[in-house]
Amino acid sequence: AAVDLKAANQINDASDVAIVTTGSYLDLANFSDKINNLTLATGTFVKTGTGAGGVLTVKKLTVGASNYPGGVYTSVNAPSFVQGNGSITVRTSGTIILLY
Repeated sequence: AAVDLKAANQINDASDVAIVTTGSYLDLANFSDKINNLTLATGTFVKTGTGAGGVLTVKKLTVGASNYPGGVYTSVNAPSFVQGNGSITVRTSGTIILLY
């Protein structure tokens, strides 16, 4: 089973999302979104898209029995649960300030 985004920012930012059935996935379809918590059962994944790829930003990421720390997860460093050219970004707290 799949949940497919049709536009950016479709899921409420405060939502907790769980993908629990093996083979099921969340398809970002090159869009980006932000949610509270993402739980992926073993054998489930996030498809980010083929172009630049979408970005899913979460406060907490759990895959199987493992909690993942803040960082950026892609098909290169997390191929078991990220597919495509985008990423899952875990931002545990705080504000990012960019200085130019």
